[in-house]
Amino acid sequence: SMAVNATITPRLVPHSEREQANAMSQPRKSPLSTIDGFIYNFLTMGVIFPWAFLLGRAAFPGANIPLALLLTLLVQVPLCIAYAGLASSSPCGAGDYAYQYEAFGRKGSVIVMSGFVIWTLQWIAISGWLFATLGLAPLLLSLAVWKHAPQLIFVARLVESPLGITLISTLLVGATVLLLWRGLRLFAIVQRFLFAFTVVAVVITAAVFFGPKPGDHLNAFGP
Repeated sequence: SMAVNATITPRLVPHSEREQANAMSQPRKSPLSTIDGFIYNFLTMGVIFPWAFLLGRAAFPGANIPLALLLTLLVQVPLCIAYAGLASSSPCGAGDYAYQYEAFGRKGSVIVMSGFVIWTLQWIAISGWLFATLGLAPLLLSLAVWKHAPQLIFVARLVESPLGITLISTLLVGATVLLLWRGLRLFAIVQRFLFAFTVVAVVITAAVFFGPKPGDHLNAFGP
């Protein structure tokens, strides 16, 4: 057989082909588990749901937020099922480009991926805005009131300015690139800590919303 001949006369099989055959015969373990996949989706998209539900009426006056979320869910479910099927039938090293290459060919996949890159760049800007405007700036303002530090108010205003959002977005991109360059295993560990912090923050936010009246919390900041 070919396997026997390859064992007896290894020179007949190129070295690269032998390595490829050995690599394909070895079981491949993904650096991300199913739980890591769930955490990734929760951190990237799941946290938007409570934000849209709680602050959507202020951002979109007159909009029917529950209906909008329901319509979004109905559109998203077929996409999730499609990607689940593609991920189950394709190799573990596949991804968006592999799926689109099979469907549209080389030129078509490049066109589609170009749109994906543009969407990613927009999401980078949105993530920087979310972190600066809804995360860091309110934190600094709260600390300024609590600690009676007016200088923190200036920093908070700077953070939520266009220049501040641009700088923060750039720093987030640089940190993400360095993190991914070290490997997905480290990325999975970091996002587990972020998930734990997010869960704690959600619990605290829910306690604030369902606890005493918001005005009562102002007494905790002192006179």
